[in-house]
Amino acid sequence: MTFAVQIVSLFAAGALAGLLAERLSRRFSGAKAAVPRRLCAALFLGALAAGYWYFLGRTGGVPLAGYAVRMAAAFVMLTVSLTDFDLLMIPDAVMIPATVLAVTAMSAFDAAFPVMWVTDEGLLTPTMPLTALPPWLMPGTGVMLAVSIAGWLFWCFALLDRRFYPKLGVRRAGYLFFRRLALSRLTWVLAGLALAGSAAAFMVACRWPVCLPRLFSSVVGAAAAMVLIWTVRLAGRALLGREAMGFGDVVLMGFIGAVVGWQGAVAVFFLAPFAGIVFALGRAAFRTEREIPYGPFLCLAAAAVYFLWGPIWRATAELFCAPAVVLILAAVCLAALVVLLGIIRLIRALF
Repeated sequence: MTFAVQIVSLFAAGALAGLLAERLSRRFSGAKAAVPRRLCAALFLGALAAGYWYFLGRTGGVPLAGYAVRMAAAFVMLTVSLTDFDLLMIPDAVMIPATVLAVTAMSAFDAAFPVMWVTDEGLLTPTMPLTALPPWLMPGTGVMLAVSIAGWLFWCFALLDRRFYPKLGVRRAGYLFFRRLALSRLTWVLAGLALAGSAAAFMVACRWPVCLPRLFSSVVGAAAAMVLIWTVRLAGRALLGREAMGFGDVVLMGFIGAVVGWQGAVAVFFLAPFAGIVFALGRAAFRTEREIPYGPFLCLAAAAVYFLWGPIWRATAELFCAPAVVLILAAVCLAALVVLLGIIRLIRALF
């Protein structure tokens, strides 16, 4: 099969996948079919599938596993973006299996991680998020295993129905809390995933130790990404008296962190607001709705990081190799976020 035929075939396959993503989003949201929307979804994913394969071919190497994982991630992000536009909600029925599969794929295939554009030898090479740590901070096998299991358990815990109503009294609220957990099917699904994931991590460490750093990187990326968005959510609730972001955005960010690593998740966290601000200003000029979906902008930033990681990494590699600097910048950005949310609250009170 010639390269041109491969490009055309992948465009057609991507277009079909785009139609499927649009149909799945309508199944979750109940939105009516619209020809322009279906056409845009098909053209977007078709162009991405063909264009990325063309890029890989021109750089001299085509890692099939990496290509397949990245296109699967793009399919998931397109599905949840369309659903979020319709419902202002990201369905757990998509994100839970997608995150499980993402961690599995990232652990199995080294080439699935974001790659540099071109090396000195002219070939694509994966940029493992773990390699951003200086040698003296590189964890040993035991630490990587423990952190991987802890991060996985954190992800499972975060998805539980953790509603607690202290106004009812501690005893009554506690009774309802645990009864709700016991009666929820999701609780038992997550409990099974917690046990299976922990056992799988032990098996990876014992039988496939070469995969353990990749598992570690993926799980740490998911946990770190969720913490970032969760912090914004809590700060918004404290300062605005309402949620600044839905919990679906937290779960989506966990999926994104699993496929781009913690450095990529930080880049997504900083890039997404720029796309969101442009959309919000445009929407405010033509419409009156105050609520906007944030999931699509997280996905757009994730796509930019995932497929354009080379120049991003070259610009930020030295920064990420200095964990102390990253922590200081994170603290400054969170402080700026608190100030911004306080200003928004003041403006709303005045007007």
